[in-house]
Amino acid sequence: MDTENYLDFLRVSKESYRRFGTPVQFKVYSEGEILSLIERFGRTHNCYLSIAEHDKSGNTIPLFYPMDFDGTDLNLVEEECRRVLNWLDAVNLAYIFNFSGFKGYHILLPLTNTILFDNQDFRFFYFYIKELFKLKYLDSHCAEVKRIIRIPNTINLKSNLLCRTIKIKHGNKLNIFDYQSERENLDRQETRKYALGEDFSGSPSLDSSNHYDYPFPYDAPCIFSRINKEEVEHNVRWIWVKILQGLGYSARDIFEFACQLKWSDFEPNKTIYQIEYTMQKPVWLSCKLIKNLGLCIDRCKYRGNH
Repeated sequence: MDTENYLDFLRVSKESYRRFGTPVQFKVYSEGEILSLIERFGRTHNCYLSIAEHDKSGNTIPLFYPMDFDGTDLNLVEEECRRVLNWLDAVNLAYIFNFSGFKGYHILLPLTNTILFDNQDFRFFYFYIKELFKLKYLDSHCAEVKRIIRIPNTINLKSNLLCRTIKIKHGNKLNIFDYQSERENLDRQETRKYALGEDFSGSPSLDSSNHYDYPFPYDAPCIFSRINKEEVEHNVRWIWVKILQGLGYSARDIFEFACQLKWSDFEPNKTIYQIEYTMQKPVWLSCKLIKNLGLCIDRCKYRGNH
């Protein structure tokens, strides 16, 4: 990566800070401070940097949209990345394309200046891209405003290889709101099958001893494989509601989905009340929560992959 673009990736606005991780995170206030830390830790530690900065008022301003592709077959992962890169070239969006140093690639999209308070808008774009290109290897952690990403020219201790930049493309910065209406249309056409549990197919069964907890995926097979049955557990229903809420659906949208399901005890007035009540309650969905509730399943592509 040339110096100008490298510094652009490491930029920090005046009176703002980003987070540097080794992976223990701490605040950094300038490009010079980050470069000094890279020189100190870049060959001995896994080094990460937040994709967002934070101002003195506590606002979160994402600088890059991270796309993290991982898989056991690096050739297939690269092929999937190339489909996305060809699209980015066609629509003239700027990007940095990095090899992670191990089993995947990163695409970093510079963002127009905006303040985001939660992950919802990131999730819109994540699912838009995922469905548009039928992506298999795009990590759901892309949908996190406070995500940290591996820094180019630093070591990946899993392989002792450097994370390195393959290509820098100059172009327009991404405005994720430009794609929100397209995402909403795509929701209605493509993701209805997930919301209704239609045509759900699980991944090949994996060894249940290799279970690792990590932030919850919003195409969760443990929930969507169960939701369109006659008898559905209460825990499955409220998690289903929270997932759809996180994807940007309203209470009325979710109720309309529920009307099309097979629940034997479905009552319209009771259902809309429970949906609205559930949407008012904050909860952090995680694989650990699912496991504790006894809802984890063997046929899940997320088991043992993180």
